[in-house]
Amino acid sequence: MIDQVSEIILKNCHIAYLIVGRELRVLDAGGDLEDFFTGPVSPGSNLVDLIPELIGSEEALVQVLDGVMADFTLEYVNRLTPSGETIYISMGAVPLQPAETLLITIKDVTEQGRFMQ
Repeated sequence: MIDQVSEIILKNCHIAYLIVGRELRVLDAGGDLEDFFTGPVSPGSNLVDLIPELIGSEEALVQVLDGVMADFTLEYVNRLTPSGETIYISMGAVPLQPAETLLITIKDVTEQGRFMQ
């Protein structure tokens, strides 16, 4: 039941998550997955294929995995949805236990982004 409650909360708050391994490939995913990714999310998907804005950030993500950095964030990234709407998203990465996995969170911050303009 707690999994169902968690999924409802994530979808209602427009938050998605990915759990990725050292090779930055998806191990698990959940939440509101519809507008955040450039393709279908499935185990084995390449993180930067799903979120091209992370291209060039791979080293920073590995540093989070290795404990060199506590976390990694990208805020107010604009994204065009498949329906043609511009949204703003914020992303974060933190290490998960057991080691060698990252929790990537993606949140729709469109309302805050429009307010800041």
